[in-house]
Amino acid sequence: MLKPQPEDLPDLKRIRNIIRRGWTQGASARLANGKPCSALNSRAKSWCLWGAVNKADATGTAIIRALQHYDYIGWNDQFGRTQEEVLAVLDAAIADSIKQEKEIHGT
Repeated sequence: MLKPQPEDLPDLKRIRNIIRRGWTQGASARLANGKPCSALNSRAKSWCLWGAVNKADATGTAIIRALQHYDYIGWNDQFGRTQEEVLAVLDAAIADSIKQEKEIHGT
């Protein structure tokens, strides 16, 4: 079973902060008018998980471990998925990563 690791924590926090600002489906990112754009576009207002990973200059490994499977784009774009669900998974992964760090370092 894949588990978030302590080294995932910085990436997970950056990805969470991006998704908190705005989330989308069906495009890596969107402008304020809803038009798809690059995740790195300075005018982007919302991002899917893949777009947030790119904007955060992170690897997908942290997200794969957080979701427990490899298709995080499909997971993000699943019909009915909400921003709150995405944030909840990220929050749980951040908590797991912190827990793993404490177990390793005994704090």
